[in-house]
Amino acid sequence: MKEKVIEHLDKLKKQGLKNINVIGLVSKRSSEVIFFCEYKGKIFQSNDLFEYTDDENLENALMEFDDNIPDIMRLLPEFKEDVYMNCIKIDNDGDYTISYLTPDDHEGDIIDRWIDSLEDSNDNNSSEN
Repeated sequence: MKEKVIEHLDKLKKQGLKNINVIGLVSKRSSEVIFFCEYKGKIFQSNDLFEYTDDENLENALMEFDDNIPDIMRLLPEFKEDVYMNCIKIDNDGDYTISYLTPDDHEGDIIDRWIDSLEDSNDNNSSEN
């Protein structure tokens, strides 16, 4: 299944996206997937990028990603149908980690901490240059 994830990331990269990092909160019946990426020298969240671009090919690639990636996540061997929510993080290379949330975990807090970790990583990378 990792190959399918990489295939969809590559489709986005062909449209000029770089440094793509994805988080998905996915259960058996619901999903919320967002990603951050670099595009034309700026950092975008996936939803904002869709509003920013007027490139039809990029719009199609974004819609295809949104339509397919939750189902691909559900096919990962570590995905569990019997947990409240699977938290799946995918990096630019298609490597992923999965953790499992309970109803006590606040999904917004999970996403906020993930965004903070991306910002910290970007700060560390820029200070090394």
